[in-house]
Amino acid sequence: MNYSVIVCSFNKLEYLKRVVAGLQKIGGDHEYILSDDLSTDGTLEWAEESKFFGKILVMKEPGNYRLNSIRNRGIQEASNKYAVFLDADCVPEDNYFEGHDSVFECDPRRLSVGFTHFFDSEGKRLLAPDHRFAWLKPDSNECNIGWMAAYGGNIAIPKNIWAEAG
Repeated sequence: MNYSVIVCSFNKLEYLKRVVAGLQKIGGDHEYILSDDLSTDGTLEWAEESKFFGKILVMKEPGNYRLNSIRNRGIQEASNKYAVFLDADCVPEDNYFEGHDSVFECDPRRLSVGFTHFFDSEGKRLLAPDHRFAWLKPDSNECNIGWMAAYGGNIAIPKNIWAEAG
């Protein structure tokens, strides 16, 4: 599957570089969109120079805490059937897209929670468990992933489900 990967950021340049390195390591023919809340730390200049992102979307006025708005703007611009939301401090594991694939193959209308590593304020990597696989019932084609597990910076969703939800 190919995904529209929407990376949401606000002044997280050093972490964003790690996210991009992780995505480059994984590879694949995905669409990459940076949706930024008008960062002031060099994020936008670096993103343009890196040429990694096919689209760079930026809020027009200074601010912060408009994460829902920048996510919505990113998914509106997404061209693939499935959209992935990554925060600029969520570094994907090597099996990141394979995990989403397995959820959507099980049920293409489900939400998928991905496996990433988080970093504390000093840049130390914190391990995050991958709870997604526990929700795939063994010996069954049934997925049991609850919305309670969804936190916005690390999910994949079918674009049509987002559109239905509004």
